Amino acid sequence: MRALTILLLVVLGLSACGDYENRGGLKAYLGDFGDVLVVIDRDLWEGDFGDSIKILFTDYVPAIMPAQGQFDLEFSTPENFKGSAKRFRNVLHIDIGDKLNNQKPTITTSKSEYALDQIVVYAKAKTKEDMLNLLSNRYKDIINRVNDEEMERKQKLLSFRQDSSVLETIERKKGYTMIVPSSYKVLIDSGNVLWVNKVSSVRQDDLEKYTVRDIVISTYEYESEEMLALENILIKKNEVLRAITFDDSNNTFIRHQEKHDPTVRIISGGNDYKMEIRSLWTKEGAFQGGPSIQYIQLDYDNRRIIHADARVYAPGNYKREMIRELEAIIKSITPINTKE
Repeated sequence: MRALTILLLVVLGLSACGDYENRGGLKAYLGDFGDVLVVIDRDLWEGDFGDSIKILFTDYVPAIMPAQGQFDLEFSTPENFKGSAKRFRNVLHIDIGDKLNNQKPTITTSKSEYALDQIVVYAKAKTKEDMLNLLSNRYKDIINRVNDEEMERKQKLLSFRQDSSVLETIERKKGYTMIVPSSYKVLIDSGNVLWVNKVSSVRQDDLEKYTVRDIVISTYEYESEEMLALENILIKKNEVLRAITFDDSNNTFIRHQEKHDPTVRIISGGNDYKMEIRSLWTKEGAFQGGPSIQYIQLDYDNRRIIHADARVYAPGNYKREMIRELEAIIKSITPINTKE
C-alpha cells in the first residue's frame, strides 16, 4: 500500500486526464485507472480493521496471471482529505462513530461531487463490527460500481481516436455501433463475424514485451432462452473460434479453457438481457493462453444474440488494464434496430 501525497496525486492526475475545468467549475479527477483513495482514521487503517479492508478491496481480478488486485489503494485521514486529495477519481469514505446514533449501516454513492466524473462511496456504521459486516456483504457491489465507472471513463478516452470508415462499415454491415480505436485492425469481416486485433509492445521490468488483444464479435438468431445459458454460450464461443482460428497445418485452434471455472455476472435481464463472463482461453495443440472477457447481449428487437469475445495474449505482463480496455470496447456495442 502506498501513502498518499499531494505530489503523487498531481503527477498521476495530470498524466491521466489533464487539469481542465468543465462548465460547472469542477476540475478533472486525479489518479490512475484502478486507484481508490480510502478515507479513514489512521488507527483503523493501520490496525487489523484496515488489514481486513485491504483484503476485501484488493481481491484478485478473475482469470488473470500474474495476479493483480481489483484496486490499488491509497490512504488519507479525514483531516487530510482536502485540496487535491478531494479530486481523487475513486474515493471510499469510511465513517465509524457514536455520532451516527441509531442509524443503520449504510452505503451511498455520489457522482462528480468534488471532481468531474469522480465517484465517492460513503460507508457509515456505528461500530467497527457493524462496518466490517456491511463491507463484507457489499464489497462486491462497490467493486462493480467503481469498475463500471472506470469502464465508462475508458470508453471516453478510447472514443477520441477512431477510424470513421471502419465505424461506418460496421454499422452498415453488422447492424450495430461500437468503439473501435484506430490502433485496432480488422482481421476478418465475413457474414456475421467481425474480428479486430491490436498488436503492441509494453516495457516491463526493463524488457520490451509484445501483447496481442483480439475481439471476435458474432451474431446469431435468438430462438429460445436456453441459448443464453452459460453452457450454450461457451459451446457457441468454441464453434466460432474454431472456425476462424483453425490451422490445418498443425491442427491448432483457440477455445475456452475448460479447467478454469468462469466468473459470471448478469448485468440485466428480460428483453434487455446482458451477461459478462470472465474466463481463460487456450490454444489447442500449442502452449498459449490467457484471460478472456465475453459480453453477451440479447438484441430482442432484431431477434438475435450479439456475442463479443475478447482475449489477451501477453505472457508475463500485467493484464488488468488490458482487459479493462477490451471490456470498454465490447460493452460499447449498441444494436441498431434493422427490423423497422
